[in-house]
Amino acid sequence: MGEMHDLRRSVCRHSFERNPPSQHWLESDAGTSYCWDCAVVARGREFELGPLLTISPWYSRNDWQEAFFAGIDGGDWYSAIEDGTKRCDRCGCTLHYWLTDYGLDEEIAYWRDVDFADASDTQETAYAIDRLFEVSDEGACADVRDIAQRFLAVLTNPNPDHPVSQIGREE
Repeated sequence: MGEMHDLRRSVCRHSFERNPPSQHWLESDAGTSYCWDCAVVARGREFELGPLLTISPWYSRNDWQEAFFAGIDGGDWYSAIEDGTKRCDRCGCTLHYWLTDYGLDEEIAYWRDVDFADASDTQETAYAIDRLFEVSDEGACADVRDIAQRFLAVLTNPNPDHPVSQIGREE
């Protein structure tokens, strides 16, 4: 697995400097995922307040502020298991996630056919490929390796007609 580890590290060099924000949910609406800032705004709307002007540290909150923040779940200790890439439902930023087995299969099928020369956001793409490495089993390793190699090849040789950018693509 040394080769896969090195390949993953090469992909991650093009990803975000740190993981994307954790997912947050409102107790009243478990279906919607937010980044922290958008969760605070959404919670403010529930309270019919609008966004808070300041966010007090947990140890200095009054009862009203405690009730406000108690309605926001998720955070650093939570990473949702998803069937695909997860974004904030309000601002659209990428959120931290883990893929289900079904999600792994779907993402591999998607990335297998992507023309990386057209990829508009290298960091987003690298993070999505890293998620494949995170959950891939032995059966998916060859596909993940091909996807990662094709991604890295296009970064080093951005000409899509060059044979190296066609690695792992079915004609």
